[in-house]
Amino acid sequence: MPPHAPQPDLAVPRLWCIAASHAPIIAVIARFYTEPRWTCVLRWHWQENTVDEGAWTTMRILALNCELSASGEFLCYHAKGPNDGPFCADYGGGTAISRLPWLSALTHPMVYMHGFKSRDALSSTDQNTLRELFRKPKTDTIKPWCEPLGPTWTPISLAQAAQLGVDIGPSAHVAATCPLANTPITIVAVVNAQTD
Repeated sequence: MPPHAPQPDLAVPRLWCIAASHAPIIAVIARFYTEPRWTCVLRWHWQENTVDEGAWTTMRILALNCELSASGEFLCYHAKGPNDGPFCADYGGGTAISRLPWLSALTHPMVYMHGFKSRDALSSTDQNTLRELFRKPKTDTIKPWCEPLGPTWTPISLAQAAQLGVDIGPSAHVAATCPLANTPITIVAVVNAQTD
């Protein structure tokens, strides 16, 4: 844990989970609402029953804008950081791809009107290959509201959420994913205007 990070018994984090579509891997983003606001990225391999602690940051990771590659190896994340850095909050933050559970940008951060370079960036060809992992096919269908959560998430009704024991307000959106096939384990996401 980095210096000045919240101790587990002093702060309870809020968790966001992003499941890989073709692997037993889940990216967990744990945000602590203390001063400073630390966020930790974790890699949960549910078949092996392991959790690997990764990067700690005071940047604001926009969890609902993050994606995990189908294999669970790479994390495409959107972050807002200091105004003099590669994830400049004044310009809406930046998007980069890293190897889960780390935040070392393997691609140059894409920031509005700025050309920041990442010291860990791969070659231009390899960066383009990584970005292709996260390109969505173009369709004419209406996209569900939960699409940013990842391809394994499905919207569910408030009644279905209540059956799962989730108590929420009437204005929230709810989605569920079942990362453990053929088991009763279900992860539920509740999203509203103040979620992130």
